[in-house]
Amino acid sequence: MIKAKSDTRQRIYDILVYRPGLHLSKIAELLSLNIAVVEDHLQYLEETGKIIRKHIAGYDQYFIKTAEKKPSYRKKSEEIKRALYEVICQHPGIPTRKIAEHVEVSSSLLDQYLIALEEKGDIAVLKEESDIKYYIANKKKRVRKDKRADDIRKKIYNLIAENPGLHMSKIAAILGMNLSLARYHLNYMQHNDIISSIRDKKGYYKRYYLAESDFGIQEKKVLSLLRQKYLLEIILLLIKEKSMQPKQLCNHLHISPSLLSYYLTKLTEYGIVDVSSYGKDKGYFLTNRNDIIRIIEKHQVHIQLHLSLESLKDAWKDFQLV
Repeated sequence: MIKAKSDTRQRIYDILVYRPGLHLSKIAELLSLNIAVVEDHLQYLEETGKIIRKHIAGYDQYFIKTAEKKPSYRKKSEEIKRALYEVICQHPGIPTRKIAEHVEVSSSLLDQYLIALEEKGDIAVLKEESDIKYYIANKKKRVRKDKRADDIRKKIYNLIAENPGLHMSKIAAILGMNLSLARYHLNYMQHNDIISSIRDKKGYYKRYYLAESDFGIQEKKVLSLLRQKYLLEIILLLIKEKSMQPKQLCNHLHISPSLLSYYLTKLTEYGIVDVSSYGKDKGYFLTNRNDIIRIIEKHQVHIQLHLSLESLKDAWKDFQLV
C-alpha cells in the first residue's frame, strides 16, 4: 500500500514537471485517478515542500517548488519529445516497450510525451496484435489499416450505446486500453460522425454519445453529472431531503468542506442546484427536481454502472422510494 501511494505521488509530481500549472481536476483526468485521491496526494506533496499551489484565474494551480529548475525541465522535455519523434521516424510501428529502450524516460512521463506528440499531430497511434504501435502522422505513405481497429471501434460504440455520457478515461479503463489509443479511436469515430461529444461547462471532460441519439443538450449535461460518483450522490440526497445544508452533506458524503464546495459550485453553474439562506446558514436544493427525477428514471440502466459503490446503495434505494 505504501509503495502504491509513493508511485501515485511520483506520477503526480512527474506530470507537474512536464506540465506545470495544472489544476486538481485536470491532473485527475490525465492520470485517470479519483479527484479525492489526487487532492490527498497534492496536499502531502505541498506539505512536504515538493510543490507549491497558486490561486490563478479562479483556480488552484500546482507547480514544482524549485522555480529555478523549470527552464531546464522545459528544455529537457522538448529534447525528449524530439528524441521520441526521431525514434518513431527510424522505426515506424515501434511499440511502447521498444521506445523505452531507445529513450531514457520514466514510464509515467513516457505516456505524457507520446500523448503530446499525438495531440500536436506529429505521430499516429494504432493497436496491432497485443501492442500499441506508433507511426509518423505526416508521412505521405498511408499507414496500413489496423486489422483489429473495427473490432475496437465496435466495442467503443457498444459501450457508449449502453452507457451514454462516458468520458475518455472511463472508456479506456473499462475496455482496458491505453488513453492514447482510446483518444485515437474516439477522434476517428467523431470525425466520421459515428459518435458525438459535449464538454462540461469548464471544459474538463468531454462526454461521448452516439451521433444518432435523441438526447437534448440539457439532458446530455445532466447525464454527464450523474456519471460522477459524488455529484450523483448529492443529487440523490437532494431528491430525498428537498434541501440540505453543507454540513449535512459533508456528514453524508464523508468528504472535506472544500471538496464539497467544488462539487456544489459545479452543480450550481450547470443550473442543477440553487442555494437559499436560512439565517446564517445556506441550504441547497434542486432547481428542477421533477425533470431530474425523469432523467434518472429514463437512464437507470446507465447509472447502474456506479452502484457497485457501497456509499451510493442507500441513496439509490431511497430514490426508488420517492
